[in-house]
Amino acid sequence: MYIVINRTTGTNTNYLGTFPYDELIELLENDNDIIVMSKYSNTIKVPYLDTDSYNYGETKSNHDWTFKDYHYSP
Repeated sequence: MYIVINRTTGTNTNYLGTFPYDELIELLENDNDIIVMSKYSNTIKVPYLDTDSYNYGETKSNHDWTFKDYHYSP
């Protein structure tokens, strides 16, 4: 299970199954401040915009978002 903590809306959302990448990208593109907890891998996933993947002057796209994982022991 993935738990998405959204500081912008003050909500938590649970996702079962595969990583909800498209849903998360939509949240990020709409300026939501989120982190993701994975109960499958015991990680906290923090999104960040990979600015190395586009050149100066280009606009960001869905492919620029990536997640950095931090291990946690519940």
